Amino acid sequence: MASPAYPPSLWGSRLTYGYLLRVPLLLGFALVAFPFAALLNTSPLRALFENLFFLDAPATFLTTVVAVVLAWSLVLTARIVFLNGDLRFGVIQLIRQKDFQPWLWLLTLALATPAIAGPFFKSGEFHLSGAQAGYNALAAAAGVVFAYVLGYVSLLLAILVSPKGSQPDTSTFPAIKPMKDGLAWANNHTLLPESFTRWLAHCLARLPADLQAGYLDNRPKLTDGSENAGYGLPWAGHWLAFCFALLTFALYFWIGAYKRAHLGETTSIPALAMVLFLFQNLNWIFSFLTFFLDRFRIPLLIPLGILAIFGTYLPSSDRYYQIQSGVAVSAVHPYQALQQRVGRKPIIVVATAGGGIQAAAWTARVLTGLQHESDAWQHGSFADSIALISSVSGGATGSLFFLNQYGAGPGRPGFQLPDRDDNFSKLVELASAPALDDVGWALVYRDLPGILVPWSASAEDVLLDRGRMLELAWQSRTRNFGNLSAWRDGVKEGWRPAAIFNATIAETGEPLLLATTDFDRQSSRSVNPAAAQPDRKTFYDLYPGADLPVVTAVRLAASFPYVSPAARAQTLQPEYHVIDGGYYDNYGVASAAEWIDEAFAAFPETADRPDILVIQIRSFPNDPLPAPRNRGWFFQAHAPITGLLSERTTAQLVRDRDELLLLQRRWWGNRAVPRLRFAGFKFGADNAPLSWKMNQSQTDAIEQQWREIIQKNGEDLQQVRCMFEPSGEKCPELARRKAPW
Repeated sequence: MASPAYPPSLWGSRLTYGYLLRVPLLLGFALVAFPFAALLNTSPLRALFENLFFLDAPATFLTTVVAVVLAWSLVLTARIVFLNGDLRFGVIQLIRQKDFQPWLWLLTLALATPAIAGPFFKSGEFHLSGAQAGYNALAAAAGVVFAYVLGYVSLLLAILVSPKGSQPDTSTFPAIKPMKDGLAWANNHTLLPESFTRWLAHCLARLPADLQAGYLDNRPKLTDGSENAGYGLPWAGHWLAFCFALLTFALYFWIGAYKRAHLGETTSIPALAMVLFLFQNLNWIFSFLTFFLDRFRIPLLIPLGILAIFGTYLPSSDRYYQIQSGVAVSAVHPYQALQQRVGRKPIIVVATAGGGIQAAAWTARVLTGLQHESDAWQHGSFADSIALISSVSGGATGSLFFLNQYGAGPGRPGFQLPDRDDNFSKLVELASAPALDDVGWALVYRDLPGILVPWSASAEDVLLDRGRMLELAWQSRTRNFGNLSAWRDGVKEGWRPAAIFNATIAETGEPLLLATTDFDRQSSRSVNPAAAQPDRKTFYDLYPGADLPVVTAVRLAASFPYVSPAARAQTLQPEYHVIDGGYYDNYGVASAAEWIDEAFAAFPETADRPDILVIQIRSFPNDPLPAPRNRGWFFQAHAPITGLLSERTTAQLVRDRDELLLLQRRWWGNRAVPRLRFAGFKFGADNAPLSWKMNQSQTDAIEQQWREIIQKNGEDLQQVRCMFEPSGEKCPELARRKAPW
């Protein structure tokens, strides 16, 4: 096959190179632009990605190494295309100089600088003190030096595996004299026997011409008339790229193995380094494919499309969560959980909303803060009065850490904090500890490679994805290795709150309640799925006689889009996939209202329904409603998506308010003093994260917001206190005035 007839003109060739270099160009743009998109205060992606750059000194070192290595790999792959444009693609060759000019290293550093320097421009928000900033700067400098040494070693290795005397241009590599002497020495030696190189050249010569073009140096003599020692073998640029790729993949696999040996433990392997490793691997793989396929005019999308089609059927491409079969689960009705408390203590129902680690930290702060305040109240503790916590997404994570403290003390079934001497902050610290690095490792080392390479058939290995890494992180902090059903006895006995971790079934859109009480629902497995009506299902409806770990229930409820996978139960038959509960009930109110309604429906008709306080915990300030405005034709293209996103929050708030008011009217009527009361604790500050990592400013904001609530002693806090001290003169008026929000 002849060389492709690309445009012969100089400008045509330049445009053609823009296409041929699309992989390193796009990834180079991503490497430079990503820090700006993540860190600029005006960027819409800031809440998602900013805290990737919140690094300590060891994490800074590793991130710097990977950033420079990635930039160097982009330069190398682009250089190969430039140096082989004529031979491989029939396009005017713009660069023929094979020397390693200093500007190549300057370009490499320029590409890597935004990722390296980004954290230092956020030193105030990240609370990088003078000493810590100095340590990070030294770590960054050490990382640049290490990456440079890695590049030098790869070049040295490339020379040593080339024929003796075939790489004279490598002496121009920017280095000090002893290092250059080492390169010159390597060019006069080789690790490969001469017989092997002759055999290899003989084999490569039998390849079709299209496979040799741009890969093999087929010049019998050099420009000075001397024999070409590398005749019939790959060009020097390919040797260098191959050796550098080997070293970078070795670094990639070593870090992966280290993290694999420390699952669930805190390490200094940051998620940002994982993102850069992902870019690096994509560059090596896609650059190789485009260099090979572009000669034949085969778009890269074709092999990617084939991979997408056939990868769907690989066992490793699906995501699973673990369940345990053959478990006897005791039945607990909401009425039983509520009846144990009537007349003995105030009854409180908590609904806590989603929102990543921000919701986890704020939920833990509000619950522990109210418990601390209740120490000074007359009638019992706040924690002992909670009958139900209905939680969603990040709120489910914060609830996990709080609920885990029931029965934590020796010989004491009630609530006990890990440390009462630090204003209850220890639990908040545990709930707000980062898990983003674990998720990043699993994404880059498990989930994406699993599309190409099926993992071991062992159950544990198949489970090890980014969702499982969240479970292991929470498990190591809570030391909770038990199943969800283990909490049921405490609920029935009245000393542990009922828990609902709200999730959604992806295929049907139905609510899925991972709960410690039952609802009157018919098992969906006993009917024809095609004829079944949509309903609010529980895990035990779907899987009677089965159970799942508590941390798994929380992980399923907190399946933040793309951060955690949509997972299915690990069984031998097709199963539904579970996603975040925020898709249908981002505030946890709908499930809480149904739980109260079902409990009251089981009360004797003559029994008086007790007063209940519904506390709503919301981890973000309200978004202002946009003003109406005229729109152009382009609005019609995104209006459906805009409507869906707006409905997810605003419509749910309206629905939840109406549902609570209807519940109040049904069971208590229009009393002068409502007996279903409301209080809300909303995080009011901006700059809340939407990932599983918080920086120091955001952690401080959690504490600051709670201190302001205590200092203001507003109506919501007073409403809670009125449940414990109902004789207060303001209590009736507060009960009448306070709406759901």
